[in-house]
Amino acid sequence: MTARRLVAASTRGPESMALRRKDFHDSNSKTFTSVDLFQRNEIVRSFWDKISAYLAVTVYVEDVNDHAPRFVGAPYALSVDELTPSDVLSNSKTVLRRRSPTSPPSRRRLGARPDPAPQSRREGMTIFKGITAFDRDKPNTPNSDVQYALAGDARGLFALESSHRPHLVLAAPLDYDAGDKQFTLVVTASDRGSPPRSTNTTVHVTVLDNDDLPPKFSHNVYKTQIPEFYPIVGKKVHRELTFSEPIHAFDQDAGLNTPLQYEIVAGNERKLFSLNKINGSLFLEKEIDLDIETSLPGNTFMLQIQAAQIDNPLKTAQARVDVEILDLNDNLPEFEVDFYNISIVENLPNGFSVLQVVATDKDQGDNADFTYQLDDPKGAFAIDTRTGWLTVRNQTVLDRELHSTLKMKIYAKEKNPSIVGNFVDKQRVSKWRRPLQRPQNYANKTTYVFPDRIGPKNDNLEYFSDVNQLMSFVTVEVTLLDANDNNPIFVPSNLYEFFIKSNTKVGTYIGKVKAIDPDLGRNGMVLYDLQRTSNLTVTSPFQIDAQSGIISLAESPIIEGRHALFIEASDQPTNPSERRYSLAVVTIDVSKEYTGKKSEKPDFIGAPYEFWVGSNVGIGTSVGQIRVNDALDKYEVVYDLLHAYEEGVPFAVEERSGVITVIDNLTKFNKPTYDFEAVAIQENINITLSTTAAIHVVDVNDERGVLLKGAQTPMVFHVKENIAGVTIGQLFPVNISSIPMNTTRNMRFIIANQQDVSDDISIGQDGTIYAQKALDRERRDVYRMTIIAELNKGLISGAGIYQITINVEDDNDNPPIFEMATYEGFIKENSKKNTIVNMTRKVKAKDSDVGQNAIFTYALFGNGHELFNIDSSSGVISFGGGTLDREEKSVYILKIIAKDRGNLSSEAKLTINVLDENDNAPKFTQIIIPMNENIELLEINQKSDIKIYHEKKINTRRITKIEAVPKNKYSVMTDKLGPLFSVPENIAVGSTVLKLNATDLDIGVNGQVKFEFISETFMPPVTVLTKTLHTKRYFVINEKQGQIIVARILPPESEFRLNVSVIDGAGLSDNLSIRFFIKDINDHIPMFKKSWYSFNIEEAQYTRRILGKIEATDGDFGQNANLTYFIKDSNKKTPFEISPHSGVFSVNGELDREKNDKYILTVVARDNGVEKILSSSVSVEVQVLDINDNAPTFFAFDELLEWKHPNASEHFNHKFDLITTIPVYRATLEENSPIGTTVTRVYANDSDFLGNGNGLLLYSLPQRKNQFNNFAIDSKEGVVTTVGKLDYEKQMVHNVTVVASDLGSPSLSSTALLIVTITDVPEDVEMSDKPVFISRYYELEIEENVHTPVELLTLNVTEYYENYKMKYSIWSENDTVIKKMFVVDPRNGTLYLVRSPDREVRDMYEVMIRAERQKIGRELPHMIYPIPDDMLEGMTKYDVKVVVRIQDVNDNAPRFTNNGRPIVTAIPTTAAFGYPILQLHATDIDIGINADIRYQIINDQSQRFTIDAITGQVRAVASFVRDSGRVFGFDVKATDKKGADDGKSAIANVFVYVLDENKQLVLVMGAKPTEVERYMTNITQTLSAVSGYDVRVRRLEANSRSMIEGHT
Repeated sequence: MTARRLVAASTRGPESMALRRKDFHDSNSKTFTSVDLFQRNEIVRSFWDKISAYLAVTVYVEDVNDHAPRFVGAPYALSVDELTPSDVLSNSKTVLRRRSPTSPPSRRRLGARPDPAPQSRREGMTIFKGITAFDRDKPNTPNSDVQYALAGDARGLFALESSHRPHLVLAAPLDYDAGDKQFTLVVTASDRGSPPRSTNTTVHVTVLDNDDLPPKFSHNVYKTQIPEFYPIVGKKVHRELTFSEPIHAFDQDAGLNTPLQYEIVAGNERKLFSLNKINGSLFLEKEIDLDIETSLPGNTFMLQIQAAQIDNPLKTAQARVDVEILDLNDNLPEFEVDFYNISIVENLPNGFSVLQVVATDKDQGDNADFTYQLDDPKGAFAIDTRTGWLTVRNQTVLDRELHSTLKMKIYAKEKNPSIVGNFVDKQRVSKWRRPLQRPQNYANKTTYVFPDRIGPKNDNLEYFSDVNQLMSFVTVEVTLLDANDNNPIFVPSNLYEFFIKSNTKVGTYIGKVKAIDPDLGRNGMVLYDLQRTSNLTVTSPFQIDAQSGIISLAESPIIEGRHALFIEASDQPTNPSERRYSLAVVTIDVSKEYTGKKSEKPDFIGAPYEFWVGSNVGIGTSVGQIRVNDALDKYEVVYDLLHAYEEGVPFAVEERSGVITVIDNLTKFNKPTYDFEAVAIQENINITLSTTAAIHVVDVNDERGVLLKGAQTPMVFHVKENIAGVTIGQLFPVNISSIPMNTTRNMRFIIANQQDVSDDISIGQDGTIYAQKALDRERRDVYRMTIIAELNKGLISGAGIYQITINVEDDNDNPPIFEMATYEGFIKENSKKNTIVNMTRKVKAKDSDVGQNAIFTYALFGNGHELFNIDSSSGVISFGGGTLDREEKSVYILKIIAKDRGNLSSEAKLTINVLDENDNAPKFTQIIIPMNENIELLEINQKSDIKIYHEKKINTRRITKIEAVPKNKYSVMTDKLGPLFSVPENIAVGSTVLKLNATDLDIGVNGQVKFEFISETFMPPVTVLTKTLHTKRYFVINEKQGQIIVARILPPESEFRLNVSVIDGAGLSDNLSIRFFIKDINDHIPMFKKSWYSFNIEEAQYTRRILGKIEATDGDFGQNANLTYFIKDSNKKTPFEISPHSGVFSVNGELDREKNDKYILTVVARDNGVEKILSSSVSVEVQVLDINDNAPTFFAFDELLEWKHPNASEHFNHKFDLITTIPVYRATLEENSPIGTTVTRVYANDSDFLGNGNGLLLYSLPQRKNQFNNFAIDSKEGVVTTVGKLDYEKQMVHNVTVVASDLGSPSLSSTALLIVTITDVPEDVEMSDKPVFISRYYELEIEENVHTPVELLTLNVTEYYENYKMKYSIWSENDTVIKKMFVVDPRNGTLYLVRSPDREVRDMYEVMIRAERQKIGRELPHMIYPIPDDMLEGMTKYDVKVVVRIQDVNDNAPRFTNNGRPIVTAIPTTAAFGYPILQLHATDIDIGINADIRYQIINDQSQRFTIDAITGQVRAVASFVRDSGRVFGFDVKATDKKGADDGKSAIANVFVYVLDENKQLVLVMGAKPTEVERYMTNITQTLSAVSGYDVRVRRLEANSRSMIEGHT
C-alpha cells in the first residue's frame, strides 16, 4: 500500500484521531487533495480557536481490481514439425527444425494420453515460450497475479506448462497426414482479483509436414484384361495396357508430395512387361501365347509393383497388378492321333459302338467347345457329336465281301469359329486361297488345305467356304473282319455231267467240281465230300478228293449207265457249329468199254440222244448235252440242232458246249416230242457228224414230270410263327401218292442242308413240308433249303433238286421295348406351358414285330403326371401347365408306358428334375464356435433366429454341436450390434474364429452362397486415441465356407465390429453383424534388452558390490507384465545376487581368479501372469580379472630342502617364515665338458593370468660379487648350460641358485637350488681337433628300381686317423627306413644300398654315418666328442652326411582323375565353334619328361571335337543345332614323355550329350551369388563325387524368385 506522511495539529493526549478521506484517489497516483483531522474532545470548541496540535499519519491507498491482464505481442503464431516429440526433453528449444528426410519415421504408440485436467506442470515438449501477459494492478497481489488457461484444443494435443508458466507444450504427437495441419488455440489470462478479470488471445499453430509416411497406391490391386496374341511372330510389342483406374501412387505426406519412381519387383522374370518409372504406365513388351502358359493361375500374370521415393528409396509402397490373358480361339481341336485304323467284325448290329475318337482344344471356355461331325460316304456309321463315339448306323453296309475297308473323315467343328481361318495374311491367303483340283462330286463343298501347318501338329485341316470355318479332321479306316456268313457256291452251277468208259482204271480222273466261299481264312476254306444218302451212294464206285474236288474212280469195272453223285461242299470255321454247306449233283454217264487210246472214227458220245423235260419248266432250263468223242478237237467243234418245224421249236443248242436249253414257254407248243438232227462240225478238217436227238415234253401229272418240276426255280412258302406242326406247303401241286403209278417206295425226299434248318423243319414221304416246332420270326425269319427227290422205278431212275424258301410271317408276340430302362429330363421351375422337357436321352422304344404289330403309342403315369404331356408317337415330353416349384418338389418320378395295338406294353422309369431359378434369398442360420479355439459367447440377441453352437468332440470320429449360452444375459445393445464374442489375443493368424452357416433354398449356382465382409470397424481401448483408421483388415472370410479367419495379430483389449453379407449367385443377400472383444493373454515372454550380459571385476573380497543392471521388458499388460528376477540354480554357492524387482546385479563374496576365472550364470525374468507364468533367461558372464597374488612355483624337482632362518630363535614373532622349503634340482656333468653343454632344465609355473604378465615367468641366476659364474640359464626355457670350464679337481660340486620371477606389478619370485656334481674324466683320453674325414658331405644319384645290393661309396679318413682302428655305423635315430635301405661296413666304411628304391615313394635319403675310434687298452669302444664344427650344424667331426637322390624311371603310366569311370558331360545345341566342353586332366607320379603328358583324340569323332595336346581342353569344332538328344562318344589318350612312342599311356572314355537349353539342370542354391562363386570348386567336386558325372557350371545368375533375399 502506498503511504504519504501528513503533518497535522495534535495535543499530546492519547486522544484518538479519525481520518476522513474526502475524495477517492487512485492508490497509484501518489497525490492527495485534502485531509481534515478533528479532535473529538474539542469538537465543541470554536473553530476559530487558535490552539492546535500536529501528528504524523501514514495513509495507505488500497488497490482495487480495475485492470484486466494484457498480452504482450499478441496474437501469436508459430510453426511446429509434425515429428516434434511430445516427450519431456531437457534444454528444450522453442525453435523447432524439420527432421532430415532420411530420419526414420516416428512410431505411433497406442497409450494413455495426458489427463486434460489442469495440473501444476504439464509434461511435454515446450514448443513456444513467447506467451506473456501483465496486469497493471498492484504487483504481487491477487489483482495482478496472472494465471493462464488454454482452450480450443478438444483433443488435448497442446497444453501450457503450468497455470503460471504460459509455455506452450506439445502434449501428444502430431500427425500432419491425419489432419493435424493448423490449430488456433485460445489462451486466457486471468487475474485472481475479486471479481477476476481476464483477457483472451489466440495462438495460431501451423504444423509442418515431415517425411514420415511411405507412398501409397490408390488401389491395392489393379486389374486389366488383354487378349493373347495370334499369330506369334516374335516381334517386340511395347503396347500400353489400360486400366479402369490408372496405376497411381502418391506420397502420403501431402505437404511434401515427394516425387516417386515406379518399378516391377516380382512376377516379371521373363521381362514380358515394363513399367514407366515416371508415371507408372504398364507396357506389354512381348507377345503372349496362352497355350504355353500352362502354369499361369487363372490365366493371370500377377505383378508386384513398387513405388519408391526418389529422395529416399527405403520408403516404398507395393501393389499388385493382375493382367488377365483372354483366350483367343487360336487353336483348332487336335485329335489324339493322326489316323485311326480299327478292325471290326462284319455284320455288327445297328447301334453297336466301335470307336471313340478323342480331340482336345488347347483353348478355353467356349473357344474349346466343339462337336464331332462325320463324313461317311457309305453311310455305315453315325457319331455322337459330343462324346465322339462311332456307332453302326447301317449294318447292311458292313459286308466284307462287298468292301473290306471303309474310310471316312471325322471333323471337329468348333462352337466359335477359330481366328486361324479368319486370319488375314497376304502371304498365307495367297497360299490357301489358290484353287485346288477337287473331284466333281465335291462341287457343293469347297475344301482348302493349309500348307503352313497352322493348328494341330498334322496337316489334317480343311476350310469350308460355306460356313467360312477351318476344321481339323482325322481319317478313320475301318477294316472289316470276316464272319462266316456265306455258303460255299458251286461254279458255274451245282449241276455237273461227266462221261467215262466202263473199263476205266481205278483212280482215273473223271472230273472236278469247284465251290468258292467269299469268306476269308477258315471261313472260306472249302472241303468236299460225298453225301451218303439213300441207296444210291451206299457202294459208290466213285471218290472225291476233299481238298481239290477231283472226282476219281474207286472201283473198276463199273456198270454202264447214268450214275448220280451228291457232293457236299462245306467251309471250315473255327467253331464247327457255324459251318455252312452247299450241294452239287454230279451225273456220270458210263459208256461201253473203250480200247483204243484215241477214237479212230469221230462219233457222238451216247448217240442217239433222248431227253425229257417237264412241261412247266422255265426258260433257260438245261435239257441235256450232246458231245463228240476225242477223235475230234472239242474246242473246234460247233454244234447245231436241225429240224423241220415251221412253227419253230422252244429249244436251242449252245454251239460250243452242246448244251440244249429251253428258249421259250413250253405251254405255247402242244407237241409232246421233238425230233432233231444233231450236227457236229469241225471246219478246219471239214468233218460233219450227225445223229438224232429226241426231246420229250413230259406232262406235269406224269411221275417224271412231278419229279422234274421246280428243279430250276426256287419254291417260296409262307408260314405263321408260333404254331407247332403247321403244314408249310407241298413240294408238288398234287399228292404224289394219288398218282397210280407211284408208290412211296419209288420216291424219297432228303433235305440236303438239314444242319442249316436244324430241327425246325422237316419233309414227309409225300413231299409235305411242315414245321416240327413253333417257329420264331424274331429269331429267324427266312429258311432256305435244298431238297433232293430220288426216283427209283424200273428203268426210270434219277433225282431232282428243289430250292425251297420259307418266309416266317410275323405274329404280335413282342411288346415295345424301351432302349433305356430309365430316362432323365430337366425343366426349369416356373416354366411356361408347353415347355419342352430337356431329355438326356431321347425317349425311344422299339417293337421287334413288323408292320401293324410294331405300331405303338406312349403314355405317362405316376404321381404328378398330370403336369406333363408326352407325344404319343414321338415320345417328346412337355410341360402341361400348372406350377413348378423346385423348393416344393424337385423331382418327379413317373412311368412311361409304350403299348402296341395288341395291348402288349412295357414301361420305363422317367425322372424329371426341376431345375432351380434364383427365387429365394440366402439366410444366416447358425454361428458355430470351433472346437479347439478358446472363444466365448458374451452377449446375444435372444430374439434372433440365428442359433449359436459350440463344437464338441464326442469320440475320435464324431463331433457334435451344443448350443452356446452367453455369459451376459442382460445386454442392451445386442439387438443392434449383433452377438459379442470374446477372442484371445494369442489366437494364431489363420485360425478360424467362427463358422457362419447360411441356407439358400435354391440349388446350383443360385444356391451357391458367397460370404464377404461389408465392413470391419476397429475400436481400440478407451484410453487409446487413434489418429487414423487401420487400412489392413484383421479378419478375412472364406467366401465359400463362411469361416471368419484371423488375418493379422489382434491388438489386446480392443473391439471389432464386422458386418458380414452372404450373397447367392444372382445377387440376393442377407446381412449379419458380429462383435469381437480381444482378450489380453499372457502370451509374451519377458524379453531382455541384451542377448547376453558381460561384466568384468577384479578378484577380491566384496560386499554387495553392484556390477550393473539386468533389465527385461514384457509386451503384455498389467500383472502379466510385472517381472521378477532371480538367478537360476541360486542354491549353489555363488558370490552373486540380483534384486528380484529392479534387476540390479551385484557380487557378495570372494572372487579368486585362480579358482574360478569366469562365472556363467543364468538370470531368469519371470512375469506374474494370472493364468500362466512365462519366463525367459539370459546368460550373464562375469570375467574375474587377475591380480598378481601368486608367486611362481617350481616343480619337477628332485627333492625339497627345509631351510631354517638363522635368526629364527631370536625373532620368533617376526613376520618372515622361520622355516622354508626349497626345491632342489640335481645334475651330473663330466669335467672338461664343452662350453654350452646343457646341464639340466628347471621348471616353474605361475597360476596368475598370462595375458597381463602376472603369469609370465623369467628365470635368472643371481650373480655374486667378485665371483665368476660357470653357469647360465635361459630366461624363458629354464635350461641351464655351462659358460666356463669345469674341473673336477678344482670343484666337485656346484650349488647354483635359480630365481623364477613373474612380470606382475609388483613382481613376485621364488627360489630353487641346483646342485651340479662334476665327474672325473681319465687324463689319457686324447682330445684332438684334427679332422677325421677328408670330406664330410656327399651327394649321390641312383636310378630307382635298381637291383640290389649296390655299393655306393667308401668313406676316406685323414692321414692322422689312418692308423687308428675305426668303427662305422649309420646314425639316424629317427628314420628307421634308412637303416632298412642302407648298410655300412663297420670296418672300412663302405656304404651299400640293400633295397631297391622307389622314387614315387621317396626321392631323397639323408644318411648320417658316424665313426668311433676305439682306444687301445680299453675293452669297450667309446665315442670321442670333439668340439662341434660350425660348418655342419648338429654334426661332429666324426659324422658324415651322405645324401642319396633317387633318379626317376618311367615306370608309371598316366592316370586320369576320373578313376577309370567314363567322363560324361553335356553341351547345348547352341554350342558354337570353339565352345569349351570340358578339360581332361591326367597325372603321372613320375617326374620330368616322364610326367610330361600329351593328349589326343583317337577315334573318328575328331571331326566334331578337338583337344589341346597340352592342357587337355576339349572344344567343339562343329555345329550341334540338329543333334539335340544325341550322344557322342570318343576316347582320349594321355601319353607321357611328351607323347613319345615309347611313352606310357592311358585312355579315358568321354560321352558328350547334346541337350536343349530347357533340358539342362538348374540348381537353386540358398545363398548369395558371391558366396556360391567363392565355393564353386567345392560344389562341383562334391556333385561329381556323388553323381559320378562331370559337373560343369555353364552360368551363374541370381534367382529371380529369391532376388529380394539376394540368393542364387
